[in-house]
Amino acid sequence: MTPECYLTFIMDATITGIEKVVKDEITTSIEKALKTKIHLPPTLTIYETELRKNRRIIRGLYNPNTNELILNKGHWCRKTLIHETLHAASYFSQEEYERLNEKIRILIEGMTEFLQGYIMYKEYPECYKAWINQKYPICSLPITYEPATQAFAALARHVPIREITKLYIWQPNTNWHTQYKKFLNKYNIEDVILTKKAKIKINITYTFINALTKTFGNEIKELIYQAPTETCLNYSEMKE
Repeated sequence: MTPECYLTFIMDATITGIEKVVKDEITTSIEKALKTKIHLPPTLTIYETELRKNRRIIRGLYNPNTNELILNKGHWCRKTLIHETLHAASYFSQEEYERLNEKIRILIEGMTEFLQGYIMYKEYPECYKAWINQKYPICSLPITYEPATQAFAALARHVPIREITKLYIWQPNTNWHTQYKKFLNKYNIEDVILTKKAKIKINITYTFINALTKTFGNEIKELIYQAPTETCLNYSEMKE
């Protein structure tokens, strides 16, 4: 089952060319919503193929080693393009931050999904509604990303989305570690990423949630664990 807009978008993307859609429409929408310039690899290539992992359908992926944005033929939509384009534009796809990507992959996916949701909220309202309502599998929030995505949504009740964006979108001549430390100091949040504490490696998402709760109170956990998904991911209640 797919939404009405799915076939129209896929048809338009096929006629126009997926690379052109990404470099024109998707890039423009990301920059407009996040109010920042993004820098995609000049050698970025985009193509469709069949993607599966342990019998699980993967809708798309970005390979930073080859600068390939790969889409699962027949199983991707505008949401997928936004998500994977964000990966291509992130600090965490830069070679110098490769080890960090391995350490906190699920938090990165949560931040990506969170920013993707915000872009849809601002630029594609129908896509946003389908995403939070979980009505169509092709548009839905992946269950494995849900806690991390909701953690950033809860954080955005206290910290502007533009500040979270600075920790994600790569900018030339800007050091991520410096940005991250400034962010922690400004909002008095415990470091759960660069710390060498062994407990962090066990479950980075829940450690992150606990750190946010320590700073901002139990509202964080209430939004993540008790509130309906559409309430937690209601961007109109967040700081922009």
